[in-house]
Amino acid sequence: MRRKDTTLNMTKGYMSQALLLLLERQPYDQITIGEITAKAGVDRSTYYRHFTCKEDIVRFYYNALMDECSRAFRKSHCTTFDSYMRIRFKILYLHKTDLLRLHRSNLTHLLLDVMMDRYGREGVHDPTRLEQEFRRAYRTGGIYSTIRLWLDHGMRESPECMAAMASMYRPAEPLSPWNQVMDDVL
Repeated sequence: MRRKDTTLNMTKGYMSQALLLLLERQPYDQITIGEITAKAGVDRSTYYRHFTCKEDIVRFYYNALMDECSRAFRKSHCTTFDSYMRIRFKILYLHKTDLLRLHRSNLTHLLLDVMMDRYGREGVHDPTRLEQEFRRAYRTGGIYSTIRLWLDHGMRESPECMAAMASMYRPAEPLSPWNQVMDDVL
């Protein structure tokens, strides 16, 4: 069955879910574009309009997950880094099965790409913001490493425990309104 009247994000979402479902029964490197598009109910040409490689599908998934975290944080009206991390780890935990599948397929490094694109690379060309950008990259790497270690442990630790560990090394100051709006809390 081919899908009709879908938005761009819906179409990309169908393909990312198809890839995750295919990972249930076969290794990532053996999954073909044809299998992904057939499972997603889209034409092969649709895949090539939106993605250049399978890794782009994984990046889309991770970006959608980061968007989900951002929406939940904005909706919560929380103002501390600790509360931000609690929300982030709770949402990641909701996606435990998919995250562990991607991790077992050695695709977690793509999460770092997504996080760096979102939080760590902007404005580096501006010498007046260089220190801020290095600090942001350092914190992004630390949070990524914490998530990666959690995945290595099979996500056995609770989201609350993970948030506490991630917050341990950051000052407890409230987030600025600009940071809340921009989801730039690192």
